[in-house]
Amino acid sequence: LNIFMAFPETLSRRKFLLGCSTGAVAIGLLSYYELINFHQDNFDDVFVIAHKNASEHFISGISLQGKEAFRLKTLSASHSVVTHAKRPDMSVGISRDPTIPALVFDPCNGKQQALCHPPSGRHFNGHGCLSDDGQYLFASQNDFQNSRGVIAVYHLATGKHIREFDSYGLGPHDLILLNDGQTLVIANGGIQTHPDSGRKPLNLSSMRPNLSYVDSVSGSLIQSLDLPDALLSIRHLAVGRDDVVGIAMQYQGEREFPPVVGFQKGSQAIRMVKANSDIVHWKMNQYTASVCIHPETGIAAITCPRGNLVTFWDSRKAQYLSAIDIPDASGVSLDKTGKRFVITSGTGNLYHIDSSNLQLVPQNLPKWENAHWGNHLSHIAV
Repeated sequence: LNIFMAFPETLSRRKFLLGCSTGAVAIGLLSYYELINFHQDNFDDVFVIAHKNASEHFISGISLQGKEAFRLKTLSASHSVVTHAKRPDMSVGISRDPTIPALVFDPCNGKQQALCHPPSGRHFNGHGCLSDDGQYLFASQNDFQNSRGVIAVYHLATGKHIREFDSYGLGPHDLILLNDGQTLVIANGGIQTHPDSGRKPLNLSSMRPNLSYVDSVSGSLIQSLDLPDALLSIRHLAVGRDDVVGIAMQYQGEREFPPVVGFQKGSQAIRMVKANSDIVHWKMNQYTASVCIHPETGIAAITCPRGNLVTFWDSRKAQYLSAIDIPDASGVSLDKTGKRFVITSGTGNLYHIDSSNLQLVPQNLPKWENAHWGNHLSHIAV
């Protein structure tokens, strides 16, 4: 099956014409998701994020200024929301709950399009990406009965599971396509889990994380690169215009403070990078969350929520640049002009950082009260 069929370019860039009434119900199987809020404003820049309050979970669209565009109520927390430049009419919310399917919805009208159910013996690992033509979802999953990672392929419009192939590692988490539109880069975190034990690591003594390059059409392995420390779990990825891959890691050990940022390109080894400030390195607290690479400059923004930091790196030279203190800095994305990094905080705050000088842009952006925003922020090309 050739999953890269031609995609008709019928979608024009459009503003969000949000015309559903509050309390409208999304189409489809509403045991999982419900549209509870929709606004009738026009937005030129829209981001999507998962969040929660004390007892409920949501996926929301937000404007560059922090105004809510829509809100979907979900039964379980979505770890990330997948978007694609060629498909502004399709986004995918992916949970890590083994009982919850991935939600395909149209952020331009709030309606559910499909549900992607994991096959028996599988569960989603929280991340995915769309094929280059925008028709298929690649999603990381655990084959927990056999302790191996797989990449599941779904038809986006119908939610139908088409096939799967090996992730060539254990505990795949994030994955991303290179600029050739065919090569997948997979963050195999190396951590074994099982639904009966929740997210508890079951194999810390035998972890083996790796970065795997896989042909998304044939499912064959191109190359696999190990890390210098087996307790460094690769979690999140970004790719630059030059195919430099930014790697955000989380250390599963207790006493050491190894570098948790890396960059890799082609067949080269992973270049592990440490901040040249011992204070910044220590404040990163062995934990990174999201990574975003500016396509023009190659500057990578990497958030460190446990260290209350957002850090900046030169992805092309594999060098540390600077850091800014932001409480519980979590999600990061770029606005459509590329002039600003947009940072979300677990506290419900939104921040803009000038991508040219890496300084905070003074603004009085609204705080979302009683909202704990998740670790990932995605941009919709409207």
